[in-house]
Amino acid sequence: YLKEFSRPAVSVYYRRDYVVGFPYWRKHGLRTEQELAASADVVLANSSLFGRQLEAFNSNVHVINTGVDLELYNAGQQRPRPVDLTTISFPIIGFTGALLASRLDLKLLEALLERLPAFNFVFVGPQDNAFAQSALHGHRNAFFLGKKEPEELPTYIQYFDVCINPQVMNPITDGNYPLKIDEYLAMGKPVVATSTHTMRDVFGAHTHLATGVAEYVDAIGQAVTECNDPMLKQARIDFAHTHSWGHSVAKIYKAIEAYEGNSN
Repeated sequence: YLKEFSRPAVSVYYRRDYVVGFPYWRKHGLRTEQELAASADVVLANSSLFGRQLEAFNSNVHVINTGVDLELYNAGQQRPRPVDLTTISFPIIGFTGALLASRLDLKLLEALLERLPAFNFVFVGPQDNAFAQSALHGHRNAFFLGKKEPEELPTYIQYFDVCINPQVMNPITDGNYPLKIDEYLAMGKPVVATSTHTMRDVFGAHTHLATGVAEYVDAIGQAVTECNDPMLKQARIDFAHTHSWGHSVAKIYKAIEAYEGNSN
């Protein structure tokens, strides 16, 4: 009833993530999200898959994606190697972000650690209970460096050879827009990620996409050979720069202005 009570000039519903995929929001969320989307003047979606789903409730849907902080994720800035990375030898396969079993594939990671013993896997971010208690911690080539401040993350990424996003496939992840991919690419890094709808739709031309252990092993092996290729590095950076926050905000304004123009 927010629109009814507040009577805004324009009401906007924005699906940033598929939160109704989580039990906490599922009970009422499946019904109320439909009602919110149907009542909104403008509907924004963070991926084309979300957009297609929301079109069932509202015809005025706009896909905007997410922006990346290009000033922070500046590949041209040379940063000192973090102390907790100094004892870890290359090649480093890195991940930054929350380590959540609802989003990341624990079984896949376990298999990769076993199949790629010469590669060191570095995880930068807080862990949920499933990760903290997992068998990953028993592998000599797995390193968990804990949560870091957002402004520290580019420094870690700079010293990764390859960046990964080993998502588990489910309704939460398939349409999710993984901001970390833009962050990895803005730093010029080769990326290997699970082949979700959004990864294929947005990032397919600039990343290695995989499903299953064998494809991941091959993709990581290929990506490592590309980490020092200056042309590929620049192509990744250039692509990430098309996903600035300014670009995303401009899409939002354009959607609102179009609605206002059609309403007058």
